[in-house]
Amino acid sequence: MGYWSDVAVVVMNEDFISLVHSAKEKCQSAYDLLSGAMIRQNVKYTTLFFENERWNEDYDEIQFIEDFIRELPHFFVRIGCNYDDIVVCCNIGENLDMLSCVSLVRRVYTDTAGDCIDFADIA
Repeated sequence: MGYWSDVAVVVMNEDFISLVHSAKEKCQSAYDLLSGAMIRQNVKYTTLFFENERWNEDYDEIQFIEDFIRELPHFFVRIGCNYDDIVVCCNIGENLDMLSCVSLVRRVYTDTAGDCIDFADIA
């Protein structure tokens, strides 16, 4: 059993390319992690999404990514397992539109609770 998080990282497109090349050269575990991310890209930004990831700052790959983006324009969101465990960090400078790349939403899913019924059938 572990502690799992959903994580989004938004960086400039050119910084994403640099991150990938640097990880490939210096930290294979970070490169492997990056290759498993869901990646969305618009004209200006790349958003990396990691779902159910063990995002522990003590792990080499996590430390590598966080150290790499620290001084760059970025937007970082991590939602942990615990309801109140939400971390939001950013260094966006004048890139206010970077914030529109990620929305923070908590959801409850009931897909495994049984079959759906129609309330009208009860009343």
